[in-house]
Amino acid sequence: MIILGGALAALLLGTGGLFVLYDRATAPDRSTPDVAVYGFLQAHFVDRNDTLAQQLVCRSPSLAQFHDLRADLVERESRFGTSIDVSWGSMAIEMQGSEARVRLELILSAVVNGSSQSERQSWMIQARNEGGWRICQAERLI
Repeated sequence: MIILGGALAALLLGTGGLFVLYDRATAPDRSTPDVAVYGFLQAHFVDRNDTLAQQLVCRSPSLAQFHDLRADLVERESRFGTSIDVSWGSMAIEMQGSEARVRLELILSAVVNGSSQSERQSWMIQARNEGGWRICQAERLI
């Protein structure tokens, strides 16, 4: 009976340990503001993976402008029968304690009727360290 109990305890502890390892291996990297922003942009605009993107936002995000931009891209892709690629350049980061402001340029690129087109948009993203860096607000700069 003791051997069976010990085996069951080892199995449960092993399963719990595997869960922790799996969780760490699959959780998005939130180690720095720029890594979190990169992960969010990749998930939201490139992969269009809302589940992963949600893991990179703070508790009370204000990301309506990003959501509106993606909805607009999807609509334009449908209307023009093309795909629109989203990329970004370097990020300028201002940190103050557990808050960070990340300025970057989004580059929207597409080929429409055989002609390459691109648009550049300047954005300011605010991030906060909430047990890892998370995206809290995004605002397009005009």
